[in-house]
Amino acid sequence: MLGDTSRKVLRMLFSLNFFNPQKVDINQLVRLSGRTERQVKNAVNSLVSERYVEWDKQNNMIKVLRLND
Repeated sequence: MLGDTSRKVLRMLFSLNFFNPQKVDINQLVRLSGRTERQVKNAVNSLVSERYVEWDKQNNMIKVLRLND
C-alpha cells in the first residue's frame, strides 16, 4: 500500500506522462508536490519497489513503467 506522498507523486507522474510522455526529475517533483526532497525521494523509492517507475539516479530522472495495475 502506498503512502500519501507516494500516491501524490504517482498521480503527478501519471498526469505529466499522460499529456506528454517524458522523463521527470526529482527537482520538478519537489516543486510541483510541495514536499521536501527527502519525502519525494522516499516516495520514488517506494514506487520503484512496487515497479511503478524507474529511477535513473545518475541522471536524476524518473520514468513511468506502468500506468495500469
